[in-house]
Amino acid sequence: MALTILIAFVLPNKLNSLPHGFTLIEQEWLVWNFEEDEGQQDNADEISAMKGIIMAVTDVKTWLLMATLYTVYIAAGVSNFFPSVVATLGYGRNETYARTAAWYTPA
Repeated sequence: MALTILIAFVLPNKLNSLPHGFTLIEQEWLVWNFEEDEGQQDNADEISAMKGIIMAVTDVKTWLLMATLYTVYIAAGVSNFFPSVVATLGYGRNETYARTAAWYTPA
């Protein structure tokens, strides 16, 4: 989250205000490519970076997505690292995986 907030202030808000390093022709091509792809002109003046952050923080879907991602990360961590913990108990490879496999219960 902190990196996202930092990047929101570093990235340009308009295609016309791209950072140095692009030639004028490259900037014009990027603007043209955006307008051709989106079918409209860039109207980045309608919202600021701070307003975007506030909208993201107050949106329930952001928090639900974060909760989903955290539960997936926890489940992946347990399933990936738990066999290595059980292996330290002195079991063989196949027995370790058999002991850490999820139980199957028919419905």
